[in-house]
Amino acid sequence: MRRYVVSKLMSRRYQHSSVTGETCDSTRGGRASDWSKGGGEFVAAVRDHARDDAEGRARLVAAGRSPYGVGETVADVAVVAATASGVGVGVGTDGWLLAAPLVAAGETATLRVYGHLRAGVSLCDPVQVTQQSPHRVVPPCPLHTTCSACVHQHLDYNHQLTVKHSLLVAAYAALATPHQPVIIPPVLPSPRQIHARNKISVHHERVRANEPIAALGFLERGRHRKVVDVAHCPVADHAVNAGLAMIRKQVMGSTSTHSGLAATYMVRQTLLPTSDPPAPPVPTVSSTPSSSTSSNLAPKTMSLQDFVKVMKNKKKKPAGLDTKDPRPLHAILNQTPTTTVQQYPPENFSFYPVISRSAVVQDIVNGHVFRSPSNSFYQVNSYLLPTLCSYVTSQLSAHCSSADNTLIDAYCGTGLFAITQSHTFKNVIGIELDSDSIAWARQNAIDNGVSNVRFVGGDVAHLFDGVVSMVKQQQDTKETTTANIGDNLALIIDPPKKGCSRDFIEQVMRLQPRVIIYVSCNPESQIKDLQIMQQLARDGVPPASFKGNVGDMVVVSTAAAGGKSHKEKNGGSNNSDLEPESSRVLYLGTKKIVKDSDGVVKIMAVDSETQERPLVMPQAGLARTLLKVKGYKIVQVQPFDMFPHSHRIEVVTTLVRED
Repeated sequence: MRRYVVSKLMSRRYQHSSVTGETCDSTRGGRASDWSKGGGEFVAAVRDHARDDAEGRARLVAAGRSPYGVGETVADVAVVAATASGVGVGVGTDGWLLAAPLVAAGETATLRVYGHLRAGVSLCDPVQVTQQSPHRVVPPCPLHTTCSACVHQHLDYNHQLTVKHSLLVAAYAALATPHQPVIIPPVLPSPRQIHARNKISVHHERVRANEPIAALGFLERGRHRKVVDVAHCPVADHAVNAGLAMIRKQVMGSTSTHSGLAATYMVRQTLLPTSDPPAPPVPTVSSTPSSSTSSNLAPKTMSLQDFVKVMKNKKKKPAGLDTKDPRPLHAILNQTPTTTVQQYPPENFSFYPVISRSAVVQDIVNGHVFRSPSNSFYQVNSYLLPTLCSYVTSQLSAHCSSADNTLIDAYCGTGLFAITQSHTFKNVIGIELDSDSIAWARQNAIDNGVSNVRFVGGDVAHLFDGVVSMVKQQQDTKETTTANIGDNLALIIDPPKKGCSRDFIEQVMRLQPRVIIYVSCNPESQIKDLQIMQQLARDGVPPASFKGNVGDMVVVSTAAAGGKSHKEKNGGSNNSDLEPESSRVLYLGTKKIVKDSDGVVKIMAVDSETQERPLVMPQAGLARTLLKVKGYKIVQVQPFDMFPHSHRIEVVTTLVRED
């Protein structure tokens, strides 16, 4: 057998990819989540399938050998499984795994090896599919085999949904308990599978001085070493492709006066009343040397460096409408905000391309009009978005018990959920770190005639520092206290792909909202966050003033304390410089004895099994208390196919507090 050389894939830097903006490995691998982990995802994919000789594979890995050489062609590989990112996995000699894109489970293929991973996996290119799946179709894009933008175009759409559903079922099983299974209903399909995206980002490689740009598009599949030239993207809407053509007219064949220039160009669309002849109401670029606002850029009207600079202008600040009509924007556009799914796009509206980062884009969701900077975050599938927002409304209505309630929208962006859900709540609070997004959210509330929404700028990691008092003021009842503030409170969480910080989750568990709607484009991070919530419900939550590391603590029982004070237990160490909340504590039976830094002793009756969990930090000799909190039941997990033909999936999970 040939010597197994560990691939350098592990240490290479990442590049930014294609349509979705995924992080990709810049070397001869696939997505970073596939290749940089040493192949663990592939091992997990075949674990439940036949012919997984884990012992044989382990022997080869331990010996530092692979049964296959780089460049070797392997025939008749039975693909037994696929990873979450759509890579097919087969089992070869002695359990060694062979992974390749563009092959589906159940197919037989000939593969060519180009690298190895530590977990006992060879990375391959597909050479020929000798036995095809009945679900294989001709991809709608002729570049599918070389372009990395899409994963599943070679599968019929219904089977794509089936594949995504089965992967979700397996992943969310980690959250199930014997008494609480997690049921995943079918994935809600996108109304459009082709021409569905309202945004793409294309780029060109670094060029030498005076070397013309020959390709503008997305990264090459697998290798990710070069850019595949894309003149038309089938998954992007028609207006987006029109914008792509405008950029290509300016960029293709252009040269730079210095080496090393690379650029990424954003292309979006805006939804406006149909005009004849159609023309965007905003310049496609903020300015040109000729001060032209034409929608069709003349080729080579500026240097490539100047064009890149123009494309990266600062965000547009919100402003009121330049009109004497006193009505809000939704009324001017003849739109009626509602919680039910409305036709998209609305009648007499059309899409127009936007290629400037300083422009303003507009969209309409169930009668709500949203404007935002073209370089800000927005859901990429406007055709399925009305259904998603209406679904969130139905879940909140089903599980919120009172009309006298408050909704908090964390990570609110420019106000999508806060505004679309404002009709069913007395008060809504939106929280967002980005000040520009907050400004646009406030303008969107004005444009939609919404008066019960308040947007607050701040880091969600410190979400409830001032929000609790704000909620108490809005609920305006004498019965509302810090202890029961969550009874008439709902929370929407729509975090970035990486999920929530532990600090944020601890704040949520202390607040105890009755209902939580968790919206995520990354099931992996959502599952991680929900597992943290389960652990905090089981073990307790540190109080808000706690600054230590719970992982450094050990449980104190009556027997362990031995009836002695912590001062005695820790050799008489003196902690007189500690603040009152760091007082020495002794748990004795059902009594909690506290001696603060001033020597004042307080005795309180507690049920340490159900109300508090006493912990001690041995390094400081301090006793701390984890707050006992209620857990949450997962009542619904609904997937939405916001990203047709990609491996990604949007998941909305509804959690209800267990009272």
